[in-house]
Amino acid sequence: MTKKLLSLLPFLGLPLFAGAQISILNPSFESSTAGTGSAALFDTIIDDWFMENHPTTVTAEAAQRRNTNNMPVVPDGSQWANLVQTGSTTAGIYQALSGGALATFQPDIDYTVSLTVSQRSNQPFVGVTIALYAGNVTGANDTNLGTLGATLLDSVTISQSVFSAAGIAENYVVPAFTLNSGSTGAPGEQLWLRISTTGEGHHMIDDLSIIPEPSTYAALFGLAALAFAAYRRRRVNA
Repeated sequence: MTKKLLSLLPFLGLPLFAGAQISILNPSFESSTAGTGSAALFDTIIDDWFMENHPTTVTAEAAQRRNTNNMPVVPDGSQWANLVQTGSTTAGIYQALSGGALATFQPDIDYTVSLTVSQRSNQPFVGVTIALYAGNVTGANDTNLGTLGATLLDSVTISQSVFSAAGIAENYVVPAFTLNSGSTGAPGEQLWLRISTTGEGHHMIDDLSIIPEPSTYAALFGLAALAFAAYRRRRVNA
């Protein structure tokens, strides 16, 4: 019955969310070219991510870096994305969502986002903004997503105060929050997730996830049920 309900959605002009789970590639910000050991602890390439401004880096958490350079423990994988803002030049990374219809713009869809942020004890952490964009643009390193023509849909900023409020010095697991697609995008436009800095300092992020809210599927099924009822009435009256 569910399959029949969903098959009626296109006839009502509603999107068919087959395989609606979406994905982020490399959510732990690893680099395949960073190497290992004390001589290869940094890289300026984060696999599967576009980097708006260098010196955004992947930073390894080798023991010697933790001991001598105030590095926090990496919660997932071997590396952090270290968004380094120098002066007024914002550091940012972004990626196109993938995996189904909900990776493209549909109005008023909630996406639940979670991640871990951290700071070096000898460097300031000012804040990072996590934002949802829409646009059929081509990503490019050293190019701002907004400059390419993508439209900002929603954003949330995580500030340094989260560490003091939680009584911890590093590795703050941000409680899940919601980004809403709103109504300013165009149907079918590619969705993008962008993470950027709000001030000068070192901003470390890891363990990122983004998923559509369960309410999205509940609303979809409700619409499908209405469509099925209308379909049956038409058949009875025919």
